[in-house]
Amino acid sequence: EWLGLGQAKGYISIIKDGSEIRYNSSNQNRSLTKQAEKLRAVFLVKLIEKYGYPENNIQLDVEVNQEETIDLVVFKNGKPFIAIDIEISAQKKEAIKQTMKKAKQIGVEYAGFISQNTQCFFIISQTSKLITDLPKAS
Repeated sequence: EWLGLGQAKGYISIIKDGSEIRYNSSNQNRSLTKQAEKLRAVFLVKLIEKYGYPENNIQLDVEVNQEETIDLVVFKNGKPFIAIDIEISAQKKEAIKQTMKKAKQIGVEYAGFISQNTQCFFIISQTSKLITDLPKAS
């Protein structure tokens, strides 16, 4: 289980009888009662363990504009590289459209949309293209 691995490696801590999660690198606590937060925590651990991105190159809630944020952003050489948005309740098609719009605004090369039973990854270009998986860190 990714949450267990994240705890064992010290990336996250489950606190307050399991009702909160602490993202250790950013010292942020969040409610674990929301499914979206669980998905974010799982994907943060995947970005580190499966894809090989350094924990300190991943930021939570990166501001796109005054009203919008992206849930997870991987930075490479100091620039936004991958944007991941987590949505549970939204219409899938509209949520993906919003993810792509935000990803383009911050200038990433790749974007991902994660929901309870969907993972979609895209390479961002003039015509954003669906891809099977994100690139691993090199």
